Amino acid sequence: MMRKKNRKKGSMTVEMAILFPVVFFTILGILYICIVHYQNIVAGTAAMQAAARGAACWDKLGGPGAWDFQTSDPSTEGGLLVASDYSDHDPYRYILDTKSENRLKNIKAYAVWLTSGNPSVMGEDAGSEEPVVTKGGNILQKYVSVTITKKYVNPFEDFMAQVGLSVPAENTITASAPLNTPGEFIRNVSFIYDLVKGVGYKGD
Repeated sequence: MMRKKNRKKGSMTVEMAILFPVVFFTILGILYICIVHYQNIVAGTAAMQAAARGAACWDKLGGPGAWDFQTSDPSTEGGLLVASDYSDHDPYRYILDTKSENRLKNIKAYAVWLTSGNPSVMGEDAGSEEPVVTKGGNILQKYVSVTITKKYVNPFEDFMAQVGLSVPAENTITASAPLNTPGEFIRNVSFIYDLVKGVGYKGD
């Protein structure tokens, strides 16, 4: 009887020695997936915030530096718009936007600032690319798009592949927001119409 009990104890020890590493690393793999998923959500939130604020403040972003990134002073909230000159948002900016490139640079600077405040945790950053900001759309509706690409180094990649778990090494998130231009569009159409038909045109 004593020998049988000792054999059982010994077999359980051997089984645990084999099983424990598998269970342990599987749990770590699942934890890693959760962390990466969370960081992708945070990056997506930053992209949405940058696109939404950039689109809403488009007419104020023509200056050389539109955002106040001062965060060293606890009483100062970073990411606030600085005072802009009237020339930065002229009334016909949607017909010929000569400062579009500068506006996109300012939105990009804001997106970089947002993402830099969210460091990688465990899902180590593998040199993620800077946010890409573009302006698209047509004459009826224009929009601003912010694309953030996150790259990761997975320390458990080989083991996770053996147990059927996988995480993409790169994730790209794109968020878009429409420029608030309905009033501008109506005024610009009216302006062009007057140019074509002549000022004060009342119809046939």
